[in-house]
Amino acid sequence: MSQNLFQKENQVYIAPKIYVAIFYTALIIWTVLSIALLNMKGLVNSVQFFIIGFIFIFTWYFSIGIFYQIEIKEGGIIELKSIRRILKVDAKNLVLIEGPHFPLGFLRLKTEQDNKIYLFCTLKNKVLQKILMEIGRLNPEIKFRNV
Repeated sequence: MSQNLFQKENQVYIAPKIYVAIFYTALIIWTVLSIALLNMKGLVNSVQFFIIGFIFIFTWYFSIGIFYQIEIKEGGIIELKSIRRILKVDAKNLVLIEGPHFPLGFLRLKTEQDNKIYLFCTLKNKVLQKILMEIGRLNPEIKFRNV
C-alpha cells in the first residue's frame, strides 16, 4: 500500500537552483582567477600547461556530473539527472547513502560496484527525506550515515 501511495505522489527532489547556481558561479570564478594568475606568472613549458589544463578539464567534467535531481520510478529504479547525463540505478544496488556534515552539501550514494554518485542536497527537504525513506524501504540492507 505504501508503495502505491508513494508512486502516486511522484516524489521528485530538485536541488535549490540558487545552491546549484552559486556552486557553478564559484567554479567559474575559480577557473577565471586561476587562469589570470597563471598568465601573470607565465607558464614555463608545455608540460605545465598540459598538467594545469588536465586539472581544469577533470574538475569541470566531474562538476557537471554532480546530480541535481532524484526520483524513484516504478520497480525501485532511481533516476538521477545532472547537466551531463541521466543515470538509472536500482535501489537494491546501493550499499551506502552518506549525507553532508552540514545542512547543505552533497549526498553521496555508493553502489555495489563501488561507484560514487553525488547529489546537491539540503537534508531538511521533506521530499528528499521521503525519497531516502523509500530507498531504505526498497533496500533494507542499505547503510545510512549523517542522514
